[in-house]
Amino acid sequence: VSGNFLSQGEFEQQMGISSRTMPTRWRLVVSGPARRAILGLPAETSRPRVVDFVTGDLLESPGTVGVELEGQLSRRYVASVSDQRIVYRMDPTNRAVRVVDVQRGQRVFVSP
Repeated sequence: VSGNFLSQGEFEQQMGISSRTMPTRWRLVVSGPARRAILGLPAETSRPRVVDFVTGDLLESPGTVGVELEGQLSRRYVASVSDQRIVYRMDPTNRAVRVVDVQRGQRVFVSP
């Protein structure tokens, strides 16, 4: 995977979880800022929920677990887990979900 993104296996290894045994329909790719944001979450509460979501439900059905953003943020989706907002893009050509950011709060701020 290129740039600041981690592959699904690298992400799962850094988060300390074993790789999923069931194949998923989509591949996970996580940006550097999203990885750092996840690592900064409390390990007792939010982090396990976010990791479970991005390696589970998000990969099973990325088009239905989140809401597509509008305007200059179009082609990005946001899903809520606990008090976190997971911002991601779907790449149907490569069957990849690219998690670009994880933020706390109700509003999403993403640079175009």
